[in-house]
Amino acid sequence: AFGSVLSYVDVEAMVGNKLHRWRTPGLYGVEAQLALALLDAAFESRGGFDAVRAGKLFVALSRGDAALPLGALRGASRDLGDAILALKQGRNPALAGHTNASAAPAARIAPLAVWHSSNPHALPDMIIQASLLTHRNPMSVSAAAAAARMVLDLMNKPALPRSECAALFSNAAAYARDIEDRLAANYPDSIEGTDAGRTLHAFSSTLEQLCERLDWDEPAVHDWLVQNARDLYPGQLARAAVDFAPCCAPYALFVFARHAAEPERALAAAVAQGGAAGAMGAMAGALCGALHGESGLPENLLSGLANRRQLRTRALALAARKAPGAQAADLYEMEESLTRKELEEREARMRKNRRFNAAQEKKTLKKAAAPDPAAERIPGKQTLDRKKLKKLKEKQRDWSRYYPPSD
Repeated sequence: AFGSVLSYVDVEAMVGNKLHRWRTPGLYGVEAQLALALLDAAFESRGGFDAVRAGKLFVALSRGDAALPLGALRGASRDLGDAILALKQGRNPALAGHTNASAAPAARIAPLAVWHSSNPHALPDMIIQASLLTHRNPMSVSAAAAAARMVLDLMNKPALPRSECAALFSNAAAYARDIEDRLAANYPDSIEGTDAGRTLHAFSSTLEQLCERLDWDEPAVHDWLVQNARDLYPGQLARAAVDFAPCCAPYALFVFARHAAEPERALAAAVAQGGAAGAMGAMAGALCGALHGESGLPENLLSGLANRRQLRTRALALAARKAPGAQAADLYEMEESLTRKELEEREARMRKNRRFNAAQEKKTLKKAAAPDPAAERIPGKQTLDRKKLKKLKEKQRDWSRYYPPSD
């Protein structure tokens, strides 16, 4: 609808009063951080999966202070905060997760899938346990299963021609259905309160139906996913990129498959949807990595990645199926230093931005409050709503620079 991107602007100038949301370019968010925690848990358990140990790593990453209330975690959702609080209070990891159907478990499951690619029979329970740490909804668990199955299948493929996409999605749907049945049979207490009668097979059913629509264009698939998930969504659903597993995860998988031969384009298409861009980008990125490997990814994507050396150290250890050596930094210390550095840079930009705005706003208010000799005088005491005027002038000033002058 808006055409191709022609140029970019400094986000600091664009966000204005929302500068507190500024993020360091190239620095990954909470999805990748928790994926690293799952990987460290696998390292420590020598290839198995200990949900208690993984939960402790999640809690450790949230250890912070007044400046970092969620510790090292960057961009954590309220769902995640609630789940970590439950883990911190000693709740059973299988019961700690939120009941919302987030796509977050699917965004971080790839390391476990890669680790167990040579022994896939051990993977189903690990997928379930890793997902339940933060989300107990069957649709979240099933989305993680589908993403893991696709990672496993793509690792053995040199390429993904369009003719093989249907089989890829069909295998993922069947695998997700098996995980759903296992979840209901072995973890009934975990899905209590999630309306499992409606949600248990909702994700695998969506993926099965999507197999028949893979030749549709992206807008048509988007609209179908929204319509298909609307009855399950707790509010009004208008787009597929919201953090809701039955539409967000299938759409990320579809966007990847549509652009599988071009990793850069696949990632750009995934994050350009907005909404749960972090989760969609993480899913698409994991699939790109599984299909192409590091050597197949464009260098411009890798060169801008923050903390690339440490990430590569852990990736090589994952490929070798053994714990990294002393060259791998402690996970909490590494992530806490990156988060604190980002905070310091954000605060410096905010201080600079406020000084500029304060002077500019003072001039604007003084000019606006000056009496206009040509204006008709109205009897009685007149008051100026300075707060309202300040907001109006600020919006006009901040946004006018992005519009061309009128003819």
